[in-house]
Amino acid sequence: MKGPYSGKAGTDWQLKPGTYLFSGTPDHCIGDLTFSNQSPQKVRIRQLETVAATGQSAPKKKGLKTLPPTAIRVAARMLPNQASCARAYLQLPPDTPAGRYQAELRVGEQKADLEIEVLENRSLDIEPGHVELSGGSGDSLSFTVTMTNYGNVNIDCRNIGLIWLREQDWIGRTLIYSLRETRPEDDYENFANRVLHNFRKETLAPLRVHFEPALKGPLPASERTQRILTLTLPEGLRKGRRYRGFIKIAEGRIWLDVYCNRGTVGRSNDQQQRPANPPDSTSGDRHEPGNP
Repeated sequence: MKGPYSGKAGTDWQLKPGTYLFSGTPDHCIGDLTFSNQSPQKVRIRQLETVAATGQSAPKKKGLKTLPPTAIRVAARMLPNQASCARAYLQLPPDTPAGRYQAELRVGEQKADLEIEVLENRSLDIEPGHVELSGGSGDSLSFTVTMTNYGNVNIDCRNIGLIWLREQDWIGRTLIYSLRETRPEDDYENFANRVLHNFRKETLAPLRVHFEPALKGPLPASERTQRILTLTLPEGLRKGRRYRGFIKIAEGRIWLDVYCNRGTVGRSNDQQQRPANPPDSTSGDRHEPGNP
């Protein structure tokens, strides 16, 4: 088979007259087309072309915008004297605005009307999506990201955001410390209160992130921009530990991994006495009364 279809359009095979409905986002706008094979040979149809709705057909569909000519991808296979209903995909540009459109599909002397409903598609791509940084509490760090709007609607990317950092082994380490501080006479309520207290004590304040340059409005469809993100690491980071969080931008996220490579100034005495790497909770070590 050579070309978009076999046989002679309108003679060997025909398109059933009528109005066909298509709906979806620009990258997935689908509908169904009905064909019939009038020839003694097998027919295959892979692609058709639409034309702009003009002439007397356009006034019949008031309120519909005219869709520019585009391709329709089809996978129809028909045996001799067979009819087939095949799924069809409109090949629309990614930035086609949402709305209702009209077009025409011609097969030989035949003509069929198309009514298309293009839905909103919000698609923001952020590169890189994962950033690794090193520093200590109070350090101001910056990195550059590229934002591309692959959708068909404008997207508000904001100029300020927040990140909540959490230590990588925060839950396991806090539980181990809480178990080590538990005395034989403590009940479950005391242990639960101690765990909650330690969780709250290890919680870090959120980071405020600034974007430069500041956008005066939403990022238009098919537009791309580079921005510098600047943040100041919060107090309470511990040297040698890793922290993770993310900043949400529209429907996208930038994951942030921070390695603390210098100590925190002004830690409390109980924090300074804690070992950097607590013993494994499964090792069986216990603090008996009177033992250090």
